[in-house]
Amino acid sequence: MVRYSKLCSGVAHVYFIWAMGTGKVKIGKSVNVGKRMKVLSKVSSHWLVLLCTLREQSGISKQGVHQALRHLKDAGGNEWYFLGDDLVALIEMIIDGVSITKIKLWLVERQQI
Repeated sequence: MVRYSKLCSGVAHVYFIWAMGTGKVKIGKSVNVGKRMKVLSKVSSHWLVLLCTLREQSGISKQGVHQALRHLKDAGGNEWYFLGDDLVALIEMIIDGVSITKIKLWLVERQQI
């Protein structure tokens, strides 16, 4: 059992939460990802899976991620993005432990498109 209250607590993180069966991922920000996950799980009609988190810092922000992935945004859902190739690539980079510098460069390149 995951103890959500201890998950990424105290420091702002960009989180990536997949709603199973929808092909969509919520990209949001919280200083307590565990608490946010718990709240979202109570109101969602889908099983939710926390895919990964990325600590906010210089050059890494929720707004920057949203801008880089704007072409995947679900027009009907706040902070929901379709699970397209760019989103999958970003999640894989985070999970694989790619350097923050490379992730920043990747985000900047996509923000300028």
